[in-house]
Amino acid sequence: MPGLYRYGLSFWRRLSIGCGLSLGREGPSIQLGAMAAKGFSRLKKAAKTEERLLITCGASAGLSAAFHAPIAGVLFSLEEIHKHFSPEVLLSALAASITADFVSGNVFGLKPVFGFQISRMIPLHIYGHVILLGGSWEGWAWCITSVFQRCRICTAGSRKGS
Repeated sequence: MPGLYRYGLSFWRRLSIGCGLSLGREGPSIQLGAMAAKGFSRLKKAAKTEERLLITCGASAGLSAAFHAPIAGVLFSLEEIHKHFSPEVLLSALAASITADFVSGNVFGLKPVFGFQISRMIPLHIYGHVILLGGSWEGWAWCITSVFQRCRICTAGSRKGS
């Protein structure tokens, strides 16, 4: 992936999260868990197979911590991350998932992280503006994505020619 494309996507992801866009809990929690495990494996200078195992365990722990669902974390990580079933992977991912569920439930509790009260509802006549604003953001996102994809295609074509 060319540098401009990668850094452009990173910029837009950070901007959207910084502006409070609802991106869900599962994506960032899985990625944070997996990347923490990958960082640990790099510090430990682990072999590639052990690194893959640790990434699978980190992803299952992240999903389990976000939803308090250790079995779902294990099944997701086995199906989507590791894509290979073995007793070693199953037991490791299950141990990481149960531990993350226990820690998140006992340390952070079951209350929402961002608890806030809604003092007023949006009036009905404003909903049209909200729909237009969402559509304009979608248009901008489409334009930026197409520009980055064209840059990626152009740089890939120039690499093949050289």
